[in-house]
Amino acid sequence: MAVADMAPPAMLAKFETAAPVSSATWMVNFLDDAEARRAATDGWWLLRSSAEHAKHGYSSQDMVVYGKDGVPVVVGRQSVAIFA
Repeated sequence: MAVADMAPPAMLAKFETAAPVSSATWMVNFLDDAEARRAATDGWWLLRSSAEHAKHGYSSQDMVVYGKDGVPVVVGRQSVAIFA
């Protein structure tokens, strides 16, 4: 869960300066408990996050957390308020 929540919103990479943000909604689905236990043991994770849409101070994004063998372990979706 901590790996899924550690990265800043994907849209922040488009900003020239830092801006305050807040999660409006956030949901995660755990896909493969056995793979998650293996990845937690060896410590290798890959997090991919992409902004799907951003307009009028809001952004929606998807993310996937992969274990060491490239198996998706967690998927999530987030709506973010951006105060810029």
